[in-house]
Amino acid sequence: MIRAAASSPLDTLDHALDTLPEGERGYLAQTAEVKADAAAIAQVRREMASRDRPLFRALLGAQLVNRILAFQGKIAGFEEPLATELRAAAPHWLKQAEALVAAADRESAQATRQLFRAGDPIDRDSEAFVARWPVLEELERQVLLSGGCPGLLLYGRRRTGKSTILRGLEGLIPSSVLPMCVSLQNPLASGDLAHFCGHLRQQIAARLGWTDEMDDMADLPALMATLDRANARLRSGGEQRLLIALDEYEMLDTRLKDGAFPVDLLATLRESIQTHRRIVWLLAGSHHIDELGFADWSSYLVSVRMVTAPMFSLDETRQLLTNPLAHSTLFSGKDDPRQPRIAESFWGDGGVAWIQAMAGGWPYMVQLLAEAVVDEVNDCSAAAFDPAWRDALLDRAVGRGELALRQLLLGESRLPGETDYLLGFATAENQAPPADPAVARSLRRRDVVTVDDGDRWRLRAPLMRHWLVRNRHLL
Repeated sequence: MIRAAASSPLDTLDHALDTLPEGERGYLAQTAEVKADAAAIAQVRREMASRDRPLFRALLGAQLVNRILAFQGKIAGFEEPLATELRAAAPHWLKQAEALVAAADRESAQATRQLFRAGDPIDRDSEAFVARWPVLEELERQVLLSGGCPGLLLYGRRRTGKSTILRGLEGLIPSSVLPMCVSLQNPLASGDLAHFCGHLRQQIAARLGWTDEMDDMADLPALMATLDRANARLRSGGEQRLLIALDEYEMLDTRLKDGAFPVDLLATLRESIQTHRRIVWLLAGSHHIDELGFADWSSYLVSVRMVTAPMFSLDETRQLLTNPLAHSTLFSGKDDPRQPRIAESFWGDGGVAWIQAMAGGWPYMVQLLAEAVVDEVNDCSAAAFDPAWRDALLDRAVGRGELALRQLLLGESRLPGETDYLLGFATAENQAPPADPAVARSLRRRDVVTVDDGDRWRLRAPLMRHWLVRNRHLL
């Protein structure tokens, strides 16, 4: 049976060996281990087949080869006839794996790897990611205050990468800080107060490694008891601190409005901030506290300190475009030859600065344009981006980013006259400031405008204006 399985595709190896007999003596006692190793090999092969990027197929292929080599090293320890049969079959499996790696390497060499992704929190292991060091350094300073952190608000407008910052904290902040991120768009956390308290208790227990089962209580007293216990454990464990990040914290205000959460929840947060010195609460969202209207947020969170997630600097954009996987854990370090780098010349003459300017440094739009450039180069089977393609590239980018650009420009325009003012940029590159101070204040706060020489206003990102011009007859 094993020799017959030698010619089986690696992704079905577990099924090919599934009927091997098992028992308690001799080689029969070892077949379960063989099946487990075959299942692990097959799983890596299936995962390899599911990846659409050649680079990561090649990386998983290397894992596949290593698993088979490790398995070959175990063969001498098996009883007969297992040892002889496996010794004959394993080279065939290794040959398959090496052929898969070679194919992935050839495909990877023929195309520029698409590592850029606009619209979702970035997986820094496999997608273009840049560490926001000014933000991380400020978070670190506040979190490690000797007297305890008074709570933080990570504030930035939509699509500025706040969620990516939160989900990429592990390994970029001191190891004594244990980050956990809870998205309040997840109904498990925001359905009602019981969901919130129960989910938070479970996440805290999982992050701190509690093995005993919790009771079923899911209310504010139970949550406070869990926080008390967590704070005591952290205090007894040296310098460790727990960072609880509530992403999309505006949902709390929405649930207060709906009556799903009581205002007592904010009092609980305030009490925890004041008493649990080893627990840091970090609220992250695109609204300042004074933009929320269904509770006296400023009173409850008066001591919370704000950290801003700004637009990309030119240097951050350059790092993202030329060393997109600098912080991936799939590579052994900066000298790992497998770690992809992209020459600045790939982006065309002045291309990095052009992308930064067209996006206004907006992280979402930088990723959107970079993604479109890579696809354009690959579609044209070119080695680098030709600046002559820029107009077509902008059309491709705004087509893909239609929903996000519409939301950023028009969806958040809620004051009378705000939408009309923005639509004016469809026919003029710059305008006089809005006559209504409230509209002017809103647009500045939303970061969609900037001031030119002569006090004329223009859109921060020319890509936004390109979207307006392209869609002006439909708006």
